[in-house]
Amino acid sequence: MKEEARSSGKLPNVVYDEVMAKYHGSFEQSLTFPSVQQTLLKCRRQYFPRFPQTADEFFEVFENQLILRRYGHCFDDLFFHGVTGDDTNGRCGIFYTKRLLDHFSSVKDEIKAFADATFKYQPSYFHQLFIVHFEIGNYTFPAFYVFMERKTAAAYQSVFELISNLGFNIIELMADFEISIK
Repeated sequence: MKEEARSSGKLPNVVYDEVMAKYHGSFEQSLTFPSVQQTLLKCRRQYFPRFPQTADEFFEVFENQLILRRYGHCFDDLFFHGVTGDDTNGRCGIFYTKRLLDHFSSVKDEIKAFADATFKYQPSYFHQLFIVHFEIGNYTFPAFYVFMERKTAAAYQSVFELISNLGFNIIELMADFEISIK
């Protein structure tokens, strides 16, 4: 039971139920869920990577293919797509899903984009979470999430070059007052 909790990442009650079903409840009288819950939670914690304390550790986490397979996806689609920028001007961790970008294929030659950043909801070792939204009809959808180490013109340029290299031609960009983004 411990090994299943350690290697699967499943919730403790799911592990317990599966093991009990496998052994047809033969231990159910002596091995109740409350009696093993804390042990299973400790084992399950070993399944998850340590939370990064620096930007370097953050980027290293996603270089690990096992971790990327486990946590780099959103709805079975790769979510983390690498790092752009450099150490001098600031690295940027780029997140998006191909499935969502496919919805923009009909307008990819003439994209209207909106960009904004938040300074409240990012790890402390990043300066901001920068979000680029694309417009379809009268609706906007977040297309790219970018953790940025610095707010330099070169860092923003690397983000928009990546978007351009994916085949999106931004003809109009609306952003709040940010000199570096121009």
